[in-house]
Amino acid sequence: MILYVLGDGPETDGWRDITTRLNVTNIKWYGHQPYQDALNIMNEMDMFVHTCIREAASSVVLEALGLGLPVICHDVCGMAVAVDDTCGIKVQCLNPEESAQSFSRALSEIINHPELVSKLSAGAIKRATELSWENKVRQMLEEYLKAVV
Repeated sequence: MILYVLGDGPETDGWRDITTRLNVTNIKWYGHQPYQDALNIMNEMDMFVHTCIREAASSVVLEALGLGLPVICHDVCGMAVAVDDTCGIKVQCLNPEESAQSFSRALSEIINHPELVSKLSAGAIKRATELSWENKVRQMLEEYLKAVV
């Protein structure tokens, strides 16, 4: 298993130092990437893990679903609505320690049941279609037509 890390922030150097000290070699650090390059990298992944809690409506989660990537994320903000049990695993966001343990349990579930990836991947494509702009416009038009007819 390889962990691909896209993006960076104020803690990146510290995390890199920790992985070096622990001799963890199965991490590929990409840092910030142009949009299309990031999508190309994501397209090579089997799973998308989104640990952020500061995004009200994370478009990267929707992009991951659109690529057929099952998502592991916090059960907060827009991710709580976008991700359901057909396309990913949501973890509670109670405190940093519990959050880390919940992500660990979710990843262990995937590792111990690799067939879950294909099931959630199919669900990710379906969920992305349900949440697409085209589908939302269609739903809205249907509701307007019901209201005026």
